[in-house]
Formats: sequence, structure tokens, C-alpha cells
Amino acid sequence: GSDPLDPAWGAELGAHGGAEDPAATAARASASRLVSQKIRDEWIRDQMRARRDEFTQTHSLQVFVGTWNVNGKKPGESIDAWLSVGGAGRKPDLYVLGFQEVVDLTAGNVVMDSASKERAQLWVETISHTLARLHGRHYHLLAERHLVGVMLCVFILDQHVRKTPRISIQSTVTPTGVMGMGNKGGVCIRVQVYDTTFCFVCAHLAAHRDAVEARNSDFRNIMIKSSFQDDAQALAQKSAEERLSAPADATVLLPDGLRVYRRSSIEQVGSSETISDFESSSSAGFGLDGMSEDDLHLSRLSLSPILSNATFGIDDHDYVFWLGDFNYRIQTEHRIEDVFSRVERSDLAWLRKNDQLLVEQAAGRVFVGFKEAEIQFLPTYKFQTGTNHYDRRPDKKTRAPAYCDRILWRDSVNESHARILKYVSCPTLCMSDHKPVIAVFEARVREKLPEKRSSVFHSIIRQLDNWENAEQPKAVLDRNAVAFSTGLAYMESRSERITLTNVGRVPVAWRFAPKMEDRSISKSWLRVEPDYGLLTPSASVEIVLTAKVDGFTARRVAAGVDTLDDILVLRLEHGRDHFVCVSATMLPTCFGMDLARLVRTHSPAAASRDEQEALRLDRVSHLGEAKAAQPLKLPKELWWLCNYLWVYDQLKVPYIFTQSHKLASPALIATVRRCLDHGHELVPDDDGGGGMAHAVAVVLLEFLNALPEPVVPFALFPRVDVDSVAMDTWSRRFLDQLPPLSHNVFVYVITFLREVSKSVSYNRVHAADLAAIFARCLMRPHEALERKRGGSSQNNIPFDLPQWITGEKKDGALLSVAEKVVLNFIQAERAFTF
Repeated sequence: GSDPLDPAWGAELGAHGGAEDPAATAARASASRLVSQKIRDEWIRDQMRARRDEFTQTHSLQVFVGTWNVNGKKPGESIDAWLSVGGAGRKPDLYVLGFQEVVDLTAGNVVMDSASKERAQLWVETISHTLARLHGRHYHLLAERHLVGVMLCVFILDQHVRKTPRISIQSTVTPTGVMGMGNKGGVCIRVQVYDTTFCFVCAHLAAHRDAVEARNSDFRNIMIKSSFQDDAQALAQKSAEERLSAPADATVLLPDGLRVYRRSSIEQVGSSETISDFESSSSAGFGLDGMSEDDLHLSRLSLSPILSNATFGIDDHDYVFWLGDFNYRIQTEHRIEDVFSRVERSDLAWLRKNDQLLVEQAAGRVFVGFKEAEIQFLPTYKFQTGTNHYDRRPDKKTRAPAYCDRILWRDSVNESHARILKYVSCPTLCMSDHKPVIAVFEARVREKLPEKRSSVFHSIIRQLDNWENAEQPKAVLDRNAVAFSTGLAYMESRSERITLTNVGRVPVAWRFAPKMEDRSISKSWLRVEPDYGLLTPSASVEIVLTAKVDGFTARRVAAGVDTLDDILVLRLEHGRDHFVCVSATMLPTCFGMDLARLVRTHSPAAASRDEQEALRLDRVSHLGEAKAAQPLKLPKELWWLCNYLWVYDQLKVPYIFTQSHKLASPALIATVRRCLDHGHELVPDDDGGGGMAHAVAVVLLEFLNALPEPVVPFALFPRVDVDSVAMDTWSRRFLDQLPPLSHNVFVYVITFLREVSKSVSYNRVHAADLAAIFARCLMRPHEALERKRGGSSQNNIPFDLPQWITGEKKDGALLSVAEKVVLNFIQAERAFTF
């Protein structure tokens, strides 16, 4: 249970015949002190946040956000009508303007930046001149960034420039589109105004009416891949009180002598890299504004140089605004002429109801947590250039009118709040086949008052230091053993609570520490919340231990390589360690068993001995002793799940498998798991809503994913270029090389999927959708690649993909192969048999 960060660890090692380098011992001691300092500073930050109202004041800013797909056109007509839209009779404090297709999306423009750069400059000049004409010369360009045809620029009123730190202005681009070359993608600009952060994202997502998932994917990629870099020098020059009064979700919380870090990454402290960095930098110091050397000594804050290796993303801001041509259209089941008819009647309610973005957002597939004002204007695409008429020319391809151009926003959890004042289009501008869209917001921002902040900060430091100088920390647990006595069912969470109480007269910095041989504080099936903190005298904290057996744990327990037992090390900084023994048992389940064991087990996994014997006798009476003892051709659980969907005609339930994880309730899913393990019969929903069918679909996928090895063994992962071989011949050869049991299960699942795809007119699930879902559990390409990266002994795993396919691209390539192979079998003309 010893922690390598413990200064006593080296002495203990030496007493047992080992040798601990004195320098390493000192480094470990330094790192241990650093952990204590982190916890202390985190508590100070929490106190500063709780008293934030004592040293901040708020301002109201008007933010003008506009987006326009200019269809490759240069600035021509006046844009006064667009930029003159305002709210509450005041000029906007910020102008945020995004453009798409500032140049034609040709191959030359995608590869070369010169045309995009020149065109972006033309638009910036046009905007600057227009703002000067409308409002006088009172606006300053904060930033401009472009990616091929996507451009974003931010202007601010001169009076706010001094409250906008130059170091806070950053931009980044995320290309998407064909091969990620940037014909589509996103441009992000982030900025801090007063003490509130804004992130603006201008995006041009995948085109075409039926490419909904491609648009969703573009959104996710931009959200995940866009990142900004923390600036080390700027952080190092900030005072302790500035860093410790940062917002709760700020990326930079406080100085730790090593790096800037998030609250969630505190367990990273203590790596060898961190220790060496600390040793090389711990002697440095800074003269920090507002604090004397005595203050620094009193507060004991480590203010050594900070490594500039931390990044943060779009979500790590108080306000996030998305604007652009998102290309979401009207649902594809409606004819183009029907859409035109609704537009001519100004049936906005019908248009909103059938808008793809609103449908996808309501289903939780895109823009989760974002808001959009109710659309009260007609679709902004597609117009005949130079007119206010939708393009219905017979010599052109007709497009259904759509709300392609949108503006959405998200407020922070930090009490930041944006109020929408206007959300309109600008139909008078006619140079493009799109109309501009404008949203005007009133955003509340905070400004810290340095003198008041300093007073609050020093009062907190004095109180804490008075406590700490009194005596050593003492704390007790209400119990040192936790048992989940009734057992853990597969994928069902159970929680137990323990209470830690400070019984001393000084604050206690506490944390759960990894055991000497481990990197994590607990095994993967156990979660501890909170796992660190600071207790003032007489205070208590309730610690929740949550246990959950997932597929990984179930496989290890079923194989006998792990148990549901763990020992937690609760460390009191400068005090004694406490140990918490946690134990549990896994209830009998089929999840995690391998195929061979499943087919040899004739009774349900959770059946009692009497039930097992009764079932055995029943099989003997029907089949005879010899046949009753033979293994099954495939797992009875697989047949049970598929047969339910077939017998009760549940294959026609809309969005079966594709949306089942969202449409099935957790209670029904748990019911299906229990019935599967106990052999109980299921009946369809009384209301015919398909909830039980979706739950069965979810459990079927869970069952396949929980197998220790996928149905297609890793060693037989297909190496094939689906587009260049005769798949009929290859398919027969592929099936022939599968082990008999894997062959049976694979053919059975494929046969079942063929039946599902036949009901596409009812369930709206296409063969390609099924292939994308089941390829992941039948072949597990991501796991196969991880095994190869980890040096698997299975050297015949085929990874002869081109060398330039690396990282995510290799993951995607393997997944694509798996999906195409499964799709080929589903769509094959001939049936496959056992």
C-alpha cells in the first residue's frame, strides 16, 4: 500500500535490501509536497469563487453575430442593411462575422492559400469601412482567420480594447470535407473581454440533403479537435490571487510549479516527467504584483515557471457561439414541391418541425446543450442570384428551400448568461444564393476589482495559515471496510458511502493515492467521488464508492484473472494513511463468457442448482443422454434475443438498433439482462411503443461486445480491398477459415441482419446502418489495433495497411474494412448456412 510519492518510501525500500537514490527520494518528497499544495490551492480557489461577488462587477455587452455564405463572390453590393441591425438602440460592443465560400471551392483554392487570403482581406476592409460609415471610427479588428472558403473576423468597440488582453486572442482551424483537405471545416477565435471568455466558431458542414450524419460528424470533429494553447509566460506573470480566483471550469486553475492543469487531472502529479521538471525549476521565483516576499512565504504558494504544454477546447469558455452554413435541410421524406408549397404559405411551424438540425438536436445527436432562438424567418437557401426568388429554374438542379445558415450559442455554468435580442435574416442582400443571418445578444460579463480581490484573497490565506500553524492533521473514517453484500449485476451501478471527519484543530488536505504498483487509485470497476479535498476543523465529507461491472471487468472475472476486491489508500498530507477494504461479488451472468463456455452451458447463467438439474432432465427426456450433453450450435442467449425480435414481429420497430440506445429506458435494459441470465420470458410492450424491442437490441449488442474475443477472432481480421476483389469468392474463403463456432455465430447474426434490413420501409434502418453498428462488435477493429500497438503475440493479425495510414486514420481504415465486409454479407444474393 506504499505510495512512491511518500518520502518514507525510499527508507523502507533500503531496509529490505533495495537501493534508493537520495536524489530520487528528494524528488519524491518534493512531488508529495506539491500534491499537498495542489489540494490547498484548490481549496483557496473554491473559497475565492464562493466570495466572488465581493470583488467583481458585471457589465452588459451587446454582441452582433452574423453569418453569410457569399457563394464565391467578392464584396460588391452595400452591406449596410446587414450590419445596421442592432438591439435596444445601442451600437454593438462586438461584431462577430462569419463567411462561407469567400472563394470558390476549387482544388487550387483548397491547396493554395493565396486566393483565400486576398479575398478575406477584401471582406475585412469592406466591413471596416461599413462600420466606420455606420458608427464612426470606433471599432478595432481583434482577429481574422480563414480556412479556404471559411472566414471569421471579430471587431470590438475601442473602449473595450484595453480590457481585452492581447495574449487571450487565439485562433485555430479544423478542416473536414474530402480527405480532411479543408473544403469544409471550422474556424475558431477565442478572446477574453474583461474577465469573461468567448469562443466563436464559424463552420461550413457537409452538403447534400441526405448527408445528415456527415454533418453531425463534422460538428463532433470540430468540437473535439479544435484546441488552444495556454501561454506559459502570461500565466507565470499573474499573481497567485489572480490565478486562484479563476472560474470553476477555467482551464488554468492555479500555479503548481510544473504545469497548468484542470481539476480533473490532479492525479497526474507524481509522474517521473513531472518530478524531474519540478527539480529543475523549483529554485526559480518571480516578483509578483501585489504580494511581498513575506506574503509569498506566508501563503507557501509554489510560483515556479509553468510548462506551456496544456491546451483547452471550445467548451472551456464562458460563452460559445456557433455560426455558419451548417447545411441542414428539410427532412428527406418530403418532396421538394411540398417544401416550396409550405414556404409559399409561410408555414414556419411546419418548416421548423421538419428541419434536420432541430430534429437531430432533439434526438441528442448534435449541438447538445446549445440554444437557438425560434426561427421566425423564411429559409435562407437557395435563391436565384441577384433576386429574392427561390431558384426554381428548369435548367438548374432544383434544391428544396432550407435553413442552412444558423447561429446557436451556449452559456457557461459560471452564471454567464446571454439574452437573445434579435434573430433575423437579411433578404435585401442578393449577390449570393444564400441570405445573411443575424443574431444580436446581450451578454453579461464579469470584471474583477483588483483591490477588493486582494483583500478577500489575503483574508482567506490568513485564516488558512492560522489553522495550519496550530498542529498536525487528524481525521477519522466512520468505517474501514465496505462490502457490496448483495452482489453486482452486470452494468448496474451500486453505491456505498463512507464519511471522513476532521477531528483535529487544523485543516486536513486528503486524497486517495495509488498503491505502489498501480497508476490508478482503484480498479476499473470502482469509482471514488470525491477523491481529494480539504477539510476544515470539525468538517466532514461523504465519499461515495460506486461499483459497476462492465464488459472489461466481466471478461476478467469470468476468466478467473481478477476479483472484485480492492484496497483504497486514503492519504492525509502530513498525517497517517488510512486503508479502506472494498469487496464485492459478481452475480452469475452470461456477459463476459467466451463462446465455447456459452455453448457448453445448457441452462441460464443465473439458474440455481435445482433449476439446472430440472433443465438437464428435460433435455435428456427429449433428446436422450448423449445428445443432451452435446454443445449447442450457438449460444442460447444469442438465439433468445434474436428470436424475441423475430417471433413478436419487432424487426419493424422504427430505428431498431440505430437509435435503440437512446429510445430504450435503463430500467427495461436491466430487465432484459436479468431475464436473459435467469431464462425468464419477455413479452412486448402493452402500448406497442417498441421500448422492449429497443432494450433487447441494446442487450444484444452488449452481449456480443462482452465476449472475451469477438465473433471474428482477432487473428482472422479480414485483409481485403472490398472495392477491388471478387467478394463472392472471397466471402466463401473467409467463412471457411473461421472456427466452427465462430462460423455458426457469424452466419446466424448475418442472417438475422438480412431479415432486419428487409423491413427497411417500416424500421427505416438500412443495411449500411446495420453494418456500421455490428462491424464494431463482430470484429472490434479498434480493439484489434490496440492489441497490435500493445505488442500482441498474435503476429498474424493483418496490419499491412499503407504506412501513411496512422493514428486515427488507421483506426478509420480498419473500421471501414470491417463495415464493408459486414455490408457485403448482408447484401449478398445467396444465403449462407451453418
